[in-house]
Amino acid sequence: MADIRIFQVQERINKLKNLGVHVGSLSDTYHSFDDLYKHRMYLNAALFRTLPLTWKSKFHHPSSDKMFDGMFIVGVITPDGMATYHYDLPYWDLFKVPELPHSPEYDGHTPDDAINRINKYFNRTALQYTQEEAEKANKYLDQVLSCFDNDDQRAAYLSTFRIIFLDDLKNK
Repeated sequence: MADIRIFQVQERINKLKNLGVHVGSLSDTYHSFDDLYKHRMYLNAALFRTLPLTWKSKFHHPSSDKMFDGMFIVGVITPDGMATYHYDLPYWDLFKVPELPHSPEYDGHTPDDAINRINKYFNRTALQYTQEEAEKANKYLDQVLSCFDNDDQRAAYLSTFRIIFLDDLKNK
């Protein structure tokens, strides 16, 4: 019964959105959707400053769809793949992470995949990547590095990180 009611509520919300109504002020009486998205954005901005191998871009990968109007994408590489989020351009400077000319190619991850990848990263016991984790992350790092036109840009990106992975990772 509850699933049917949730479906009906969702249908009504979709109808309102289709009519051009801003539904961000909808609330559970504690927080509106707008509040929750804003909290998520600020928490992600803080989190991404602490994680290695983060990035932001105003453009999707050339093989992907055009970037959403007025938005940018931020991402992080984990040993299990990327986690990415889209935000409105006015918040660009909030994310103090390196800028890429365009995002890496989308790997098909879902919101649940992103949460699981970040959760798994934080549930590790070591602060640095293990040899196995670094080798897995290398695959995704190669995708990020391929976004740059030359070795100087790639080296500048890698120099922004304060942690040491593997010697071969640093020398790419």
